[in-house]
Amino acid sequence: MSSLQYVYNHGTVVNALQCYDDLVAVGGAHTLSVLQVDNTGWVEVASFFLGTPVVALAFSPSTISPTQDKTNWTVQLAVACADGHIRRLTQTASEALPDIALVSDGASTHHGPVTSLAFSGASAGRYLASASLDRTLLVWDLESLPAPCSPYPTQFAHPLLSVSSHPKMAEFVVADDAGSVFLFDWANTGRAPVQLVDPRALADARTGARAGIGSAAWKPTDRDCVGATFGSRWVIWHLSHGGAGGGKPVLSGNGFLEGGHRLRWSPSDPNLFAISTLSPAQGATIQIFNTSFPGAAPSVVALDRRPNRVHDFDFLAGLGLAVAVGRRVHFVPLTQEVAAI
Repeated sequence: MSSLQYVYNHGTVVNALQCYDDLVAVGGAHTLSVLQVDNTGWVEVASFFLGTPVVALAFSPSTISPTQDKTNWTVQLAVACADGHIRRLTQTASEALPDIALVSDGASTHHGPVTSLAFSGASAGRYLASASLDRTLLVWDLESLPAPCSPYPTQFAHPLLSVSSHPKMAEFVVADDAGSVFLFDWANTGRAPVQLVDPRALADARTGARAGIGSAAWKPTDRDCVGATFGSRWVIWHLSHGGAGGGKPVLSGNGFLEGGHRLRWSPSDPNLFAISTLSPAQGATIQIFNTSFPGAAPSVVALDRRPNRVHDFDFLAGLGLAVAVGRRVHFVPLTQEVAAI
């Protein structure tokens, strides 16, 4: 088990978290904070008061960390909030005050809770996708901001749990609560989403079973690789094996018996991915897997006892994990034992 390094207290329950290089966005009950993290601690580089809980967030590829440019850094994100609105948040080194732009107005937004956001990797922050339990994926062109945007909608058969993108691809990967994963080329309006097939999930769907929770994520170091967690299982597809026309998984295994919630890939170690669960049965726990040893037991990072649970987590490039538990974010280094599972 990994030892705890340090903890950030947000002050309110952290509902959503995402990392980008050495930055961590932490979304709470009314404020989103962006931290710059290194091996010794953290410093807050931006804070956005929203007045409503953050339910989903995504870093824009336009973000430039202060580590990369101390005088011209930019922090930009999109957030979905409990009030039903999606906002774009921007803080630059040259401006004292942040910019908060409303992406959606009351007429053009979702008619159900937003579950996930992702920027198109090939758009330099122009196109944003939002997935919702209303079974709709909306793609927003943010070029019209600060005027509200008009989205491009796509209907799916089941409520959507997550949307993910690859840093160098225009397409999105979408997961629904029936355990289906789709590769969606939103810019090609004549092309239907391509389904990635997991035989177990299809069998469960035929019996009326639903994954309920789960997510899919595009591997940042491999544009042909997609991973997902549904129920107690994790699944990995490689598009070069069987093509993108419904290829079957190349790897699969068991995760949390209580059901996986979030799957994240390591941006610095191509073999590692991790899974969390919303269940407090095992306390606040992360399972880390190595694709080089798919049959091996996962390394377990246990942060707190039940009834505490992991709300969200992500990999910090080259540093370890950022894990939201209640009001706190735990920064956990990856030990050599984890890397060599």
